[in-house]
Amino acid sequence: MRMLEDKLSNIIPEEIGNRVKNFIQTAQLAQHSKSKERQIKKFNILLSRKRRDQERKEEKLGNSQKGAESIKNNWVRNLSDRMLTQAEKDVLSKGLNFAVTSNHIPTVDFITATEAAIKKNNMTGSEAADLRLRVTATLNSAKPPPSNITSEERKALTALQKDHSINILPADKGRCTVILNTTDYEAKINNLLEDTSTYQKLKRDPTSGYKKKVIDCLQKLEKEELIDRPMYYRLYPGDAIPCIYGLPKVHKQEVPLRPIVCSTDSITYNVAKYLKTILAPLVGNTEHHVENTQDFVEKVKHLLVDADDTIVSYDVVSLFTCIPTEEALAAVRRRLQEDNTLQERTKLTPSHICNLLDICLNTTYFKFRGNFYRQIHGCAMGSPVSPIVANLYMEEVEKKALTTFPGKPPSHWFRYVDDTFVKIKKQDLEAFTSHINAVDSNIKFTREDSKDNQLAFLDCSAIIGEDGKLQLEVYRKPTHTDQYLLFDSNHPLQHKLGVIRTLQHRAEEVPTSSEGKKKETQHVQKALSACGYPKWAMNRAKRPKKQEKRETETEKKKNGVSIPYVSGLSEKLQRIFRQHDIPVFFKPVNTLRQKLVHPKDKMPTEKQSNVVYSIRCSEESCNEHYIGETKQPLHKRLYQHRREATSGPQSAVHLHLKATKHKFEDSEMTTLKTSTMDHSWMNEGLHRLVAKNFGEKTLKLIRDLENTIRKLADHRNHLRFNLRCRQSSIIPKSLQIKPPVKGRRAEKIWQKNLTLMLNERIRENNVSIKKFKNRAEFLEDKLSNIIPEEIGNRVKNFIQTAQLAQHSKSKERQIKKFNILLSRKRRDQERKEEKLGNSQKGAESIKNNWVRNLSDRMLTQAEKDVLSKGLNFAVTSNHIPTVDFITATEAAIKKNNMTGSEAADLRLRVTATLNSAKPPPSNITSEERKALTALQKDHSINILPADKGRCTVILNTTDYEAKINNLLEDTSTYQKLKRDPTSGYKKKVIDCLQKLEKEELIDRPMYYRLYPGDAIPCIYGLPKVHKQEVPLRPIVCSTDSITYNVAKYLKTILAPLVGNTEHHVENTQDFVEKVKHLLVDADDTIVSYDVVSLFTCIPTEEALAAVRRRLQEDNTLQERTKLTPSHICNLLDICLNTTYFKFRGNFYRQIHGCAMGSPVSPIVANLYMEEVEKKALTTFPGKPPSHWFRYVDDTFVKIKKQDLEAFTSHINAVDSNIKFTREDSKDNQLAFLDCSAIIGEDGKLQLEVYRKPLTQTNTFCLTPITHCSTN
Repeated sequence: MRMLEDKLSNIIPEEIGNRVKNFIQTAQLAQHSKSKERQIKKFNILLSRKRRDQERKEEKLGNSQKGAESIKNNWVRNLSDRMLTQAEKDVLSKGLNFAVTSNHIPTVDFITATEAAIKKNNMTGSEAADLRLRVTATLNSAKPPPSNITSEERKALTALQKDHSINILPADKGRCTVILNTTDYEAKINNLLEDTSTYQKLKRDPTSGYKKKVIDCLQKLEKEELIDRPMYYRLYPGDAIPCIYGLPKVHKQEVPLRPIVCSTDSITYNVAKYLKTILAPLVGNTEHHVENTQDFVEKVKHLLVDADDTIVSYDVVSLFTCIPTEEALAAVRRRLQEDNTLQERTKLTPSHICNLLDICLNTTYFKFRGNFYRQIHGCAMGSPVSPIVANLYMEEVEKKALTTFPGKPPSHWFRYVDDTFVKIKKQDLEAFTSHINAVDSNIKFTREDSKDNQLAFLDCSAIIGEDGKLQLEVYRKPTHTDQYLLFDSNHPLQHKLGVIRTLQHRAEEVPTSSEGKKKETQHVQKALSACGYPKWAMNRAKRPKKQEKRETETEKKKNGVSIPYVSGLSEKLQRIFRQHDIPVFFKPVNTLRQKLVHPKDKMPTEKQSNVVYSIRCSEESCNEHYIGETKQPLHKRLYQHRREATSGPQSAVHLHLKATKHKFEDSEMTTLKTSTMDHSWMNEGLHRLVAKNFGEKTLKLIRDLENTIRKLADHRNHLRFNLRCRQSSIIPKSLQIKPPVKGRRAEKIWQKNLTLMLNERIRENNVSIKKFKNRAEFLEDKLSNIIPEEIGNRVKNFIQTAQLAQHSKSKERQIKKFNILLSRKRRDQERKEEKLGNSQKGAESIKNNWVRNLSDRMLTQAEKDVLSKGLNFAVTSNHIPTVDFITATEAAIKKNNMTGSEAADLRLRVTATLNSAKPPPSNITSEERKALTALQKDHSINILPADKGRCTVILNTTDYEAKINNLLEDTSTYQKLKRDPTSGYKKKVIDCLQKLEKEELIDRPMYYRLYPGDAIPCIYGLPKVHKQEVPLRPIVCSTDSITYNVAKYLKTILAPLVGNTEHHVENTQDFVEKVKHLLVDADDTIVSYDVVSLFTCIPTEEALAAVRRRLQEDNTLQERTKLTPSHICNLLDICLNTTYFKFRGNFYRQIHGCAMGSPVSPIVANLYMEEVEKKALTTFPGKPPSHWFRYVDDTFVKIKKQDLEAFTSHINAVDSNIKFTREDSKDNQLAFLDCSAIIGEDGKLQLEVYRKPLTQTNTFCLTPITHCSTN
């Protein structure tokens, strides 16, 4: 064409040539219009055919789609006054664990993670520089992934976030999302706090007093050389004030709240964590201990139930809040004194340990709505050590119950915390039940008898067969919603495969019959289908996991780093870190739980700790800013900077202010966030100035540079458009070609070729970008040699402005094109989904239980969809969390003591990966994202996970607070404090640690490891949706609190003590193994016993005594710790008797039982239950149950029918604190754990998977149940 034009230009004159040129252009336009019309017509025909084929295909899906819809119906429970839109319902139905893709890359998070990796692994200069460079390069080229929610869902998410009249909460049980009116939620919390036997309202903040108490205790321990300086700092009290929140119990009437005291980073949190590590080995060392369902299955699968036997389960009522701290401390002390391996875990003596534990248990306070409360009874749910204390105390209770029963105790007693599975003679059941409820006045057991020879225990259902053998099935409680992590959540693939493997493993291990295994496998496939899992993922999960030797070796050498998960980008950074031998762990970000669930009191910005912050110079003309990271509260770090600004030391802030004479402004310190730079606009006379002084050729160079930069912006946006098309499996319109050959195989080849064509276009885009970039650099160098620097800077600013303008214009055009293609694809998908029918409805029927809205807020469909994804659903982020990746990288470098070159290499590669990373596609719609935002901003509701059942519960904030306050009004469990007890408790812990260090029972690193945290424990509640009025299960969150570190340490010490009895059930699999060969005679029955509120009912003194005895009997104690049982019990005593928390500004102390939330409470509860069951079984005057399998507080029992009532009375009389409830088998069927044990005609026990039914089928309540209680 160019050759012909040149030839004509040499023949005809210019005037005629212009007319010829216009004629040719007119002919070209006419032909273009004609051809375009023909091609559009052809394309529309192809598109209509494609849609028709898709519609026919969708018609066949039918049943599976209906099945999925039936599952989803329970995923959202709207108990608020808010009428949810469909988009809001869709968002909420995704579940609170659903992670929404972010619109931007979290660069700061990645950088922070990189620096943390460098610091942790002590990387050398060159190695650190290399890692930083590669991470930065990767982040610079990264782009946000496509959204995983629709625009309507994103809007609905925003609306839910902004609606402060509702509280979106996960249900206490069942994994559904519950929406409550904020007023109802707060009223429920306040009702809990009005329980003066459990909570005490404080007149002032007790933090300083409790903190001093912990510090004094730690200093004393350090002085005694029981802990070293690193351990001192590790156990040092945190600054966070504990807060209480409640989880809606949607399975109960009026939807009460389960109070949870969140004590993360509070005063006793670090101590409690340390105590948890010490006491953990003490738990589970009895034959009655059940570690989990698998352990329970192993223990009962060969169980035979005679005709005169029955199986029952006992449950402790409110275990944590019922545990008496003094008795629990005594039990822990006894167990520590009996533990011969204590000195291997710690230098602390049982006395020191109990002192620390006493601080943890008796300094439980929290803040709620500006008021401080103290838990004066029991262990706070939320403290790391509370579960261990509860377990140890329950072991004491069960030992006492089993040994003091006047008749024949149950033959099998298996306890899991507060749930106990018991096999007992029918004639002894009532007597044993009365006995165990009389053993401990604090612990009250409720009993669940087997019904039809079937008893549920943990997630097993134990069924007595006709031959007396115990058969197991998976059991799901009524609150169970079958909501798991949705596949389109912004979670790593391995997390999703882990969900599948867990369910498949349970389906294989729990049911004892092949029919049960097949039935459970079908149920799992149906539930996973409702959660969007494709078949390829299910098939892939079945493959054996590859074990890489390199990973196991590097874990010993280098410290791992945690980085935010952004699809595509995080995997690139992982490869960079691996080249530096740094293990990488992904953490989902932007989950619906993070965006919507805010039941706790919002902490003021100046009191926030563990943050990355920015200080910007107060001078408007100065663009300098300082970025730092601190573990201290911001107001303390701000004070330090203010002091450095005037008197030194020579910090970066001080040097800048000194050099520039600028002033330091307090208001300039904020948490780090991305900011935009202001660009200067070029003066209008620049072109004239250049043309006048440097000639037209120079002006032409500038215009050439401008055009090059504009083309570069266009090609970059076009590249992003093509990449997003590839990520979303969309073929651009310009590449859609009609296949020349028909046939199924040809169609596949054609689709593959279209993808290859798209890849080729992307390659061409990259080549063009590189060409224009080189051209721009060439022109810039040429101009720099012609014009002076001052004019060059003005030209540079002008070019940058033109580039930004062209970029915005091109970006808008490409986004519009992509949205059109995406809307067409979604429209086609929607039409396809309409035809799925029964399959979709089946999935929806499962999802209906995923959200329980008990608030006044009417959820939109988008909000329901978001919440139904589950609170574990990770929303893909719109941005790459660069700071998190960089922080993780730096942490990996520091942890693994990487050399300079190695660290630099890792930083370089991570930086490069981050620079080229792009955010993954969004896994929620824009409507769901808006709904998520709306739920996040709605402070009138609390969104909580259900206590059981994996559903998301939404409660009114007033209802939630009222439920928490109702719990706190229990003066037998909680005591309201007049002030913050943190300093006093902290001093107590520090003194204890210092004493241990002085006695050389712990070294300096251990001292810092056990040093009290500054976080104030807080209480929150998980809604028990399976019970009427939806009460809350109180959890005292003691993470990083005063006793948290100690509790964690005690947990490691006490854990080996738990589960060393024949009655102990580790988990459902263990239970299945133990009962699958069980024979149940005609005069036998199977029942299950459940301990009523096990944790709060455990008497701390008795629990401590039980722990002390177990420690003294433990010959392996010295292998775990240097501490003697006395030291361990002292620490445990501190953990159990310093359980305090803050709720709505008030401090409370748990005065009875072990707090749920403490790491050591489950172990204490288990150990105490082992004591109770031992006492109950050995002291029963009649013939005890032939089989007694206990998983914490749930017990599966095979017993003679004639002994059942006597035994039930007996076990309830063994310990006055522990009260068992019994569940009899119905129609020879009994649910236990997640198994359903069915007694066959031959007496053999068949097992099936058991799921508890929902107590309420109305997922989205137009009239909240809580209205009855608030009016």
